[in-house]
Amino acid sequence: MTVELWSLVGVTMALVAAILVQATILNLVRSPLFNATARDNPPPETIFQTRANNTVRNTVEFIALFAPLVLVAHLAGVTSSTIETACIAAVIARFVYIPLY
Repeated sequence: MTVELWSLVGVTMALVAAILVQATILNLVRSPLFNATARDNPPPETIFQTRANNTVRNTVEFIALFAPLVLVAHLAGVTSSTIETACIAAVIARFVYIPLY
């Protein structure tokens, strides 16, 4: 696989990491029992829950923009050190963003 396709795997792993952080925060703030309910009338979110939710949403939005660009570059056979560097930087930036936000 090319660096571009590996970068898609990397940002997908970043999304999984963000979802795991979000679930962990929800378990700590509420309880696993609360997570198993329908959550029709949840209490107000804490700041940590809001930040975790925003992190997941932002990562999904990033993938929605990043994935088509990478796939088009890969399918067109356009590859360069600049594109590879940008893909690697995007993956690193995603993993840095999650704990910093």
